[in-house]
Amino acid sequence: MTDRFDPVVRGLVGVGIVACVVTAAAIRPAALPPEARSAWLPAASQVAVDVPSSTHGKGHTFALDVVTIGARTLPYQDQPYAVERGTLLQIRGWAFDPALRRTADHVAARVDAGAWKYATYHVARPDVAAALSVPHAADCGFLVTVPTGGLAPGQHTIEIATVTGATRIPLTDAVRLFLSAR
Repeated sequence: MTDRFDPVVRGLVGVGIVACVVTAAAIRPAALPPEARSAWLPAASQVAVDVPSSTHGKGHTFALDVVTIGARTLPYQDQPYAVERGTLLQIRGWAFDPALRRTADHVAARVDAGAWKYATYHVARPDVAAALSVPHAADCGFLVTVPTGGLAPGQHTIEIATVTGATRIPLTDAVRLFLSAR
């Protein structure tokens, strides 16, 4: 048996769901307080602001902080990393446009000039916001994950770019690796 209020209740629930989705899409993550940051972010990824940032495009500033190969976390270097095929590779960094005082819409990465794939972006980086003295930069962190199992042994280059609208601006730094067979 149905209640005469069922359509009203369903309508209100539907409106509530839509409101939650719209609100979640409109807001950015809040900056983590310092005491939570150390528990939430790996300590090695917090060295980013000590590393001089690079500039690419029209005033876009970025830094590649660390490269994690399996369980090893290493600072970014402009030299090839030795990686065993099948080992998960992750690149952490940040990207912010100081001229526009905003983050890009997305960060994308590709291996060996292949297809661009979105990375995890808008990761909390209150350390960058504090270093730049720009509160809007608090969510400028990114994480690129590269499963190496599908790559052939040999040399590979991972390019990273910011994406805003239809504009893709590659970072001037790339991660190079030499993949060995298992």
